[in-house]
Amino acid sequence: MVTQTDIPRVTHVRPDEDVPFVLHATFADGGACRIDMTGVVHRLKAFAPLRDPAVFRRVRIINAGGGIAWSDDLDYSAGALRRLGEEQTDMTGVDLAQWMDRMRLSNAEAAEVLGTSDRTVKAYKTKETALPASIAIACRAMERDRQILLARLRHVRVPGRPPRPQTQP
Repeated sequence: MVTQTDIPRVTHVRPDEDVPFVLHATFADGGACRIDMTGVVHRLKAFAPLRDPAVFRRVRIINAGGGIAWSDDLDYSAGALRRLGEEQTDMTGVDLAQWMDRMRLSNAEAAEVLGTSDRTVKAYKTKETALPASIAIACRAMERDRQILLARLRHVRVPGRPPRPQTQP
């Protein structure tokens, strides 16, 4: 069941002063993010009027934080805005390790579902800088939709130590 607290609400939004098509948003749960809307503005026909920086800067909060708008017929929901910001946030090795814990994956299982090697997963987990965007995108997609993870997982670890090989007498 979805509760009122599950629905993102924007409490503050402002355009970046130096970078076009970028917003800074704060949400009711205390989260904040920088959102680059270049793709939205330049790929979605409905948002073409925002290609004028002066028009883009007229952003405001609507519907008690349920979204943002530039005019009466041009708006963007708080949920979509939050998701855009989350997808643009870099993923580090610490984030990958936390994702693996939430998904209950070993290094070998994570390597399998991400299409890489155990060694690469171990190296990624030690990185303090951003991991490749493709890894972040895949991890977030699998967390949102567990079916993606299940479709990619072929081998499952068995808890405990492997049995000792039997010696022939």
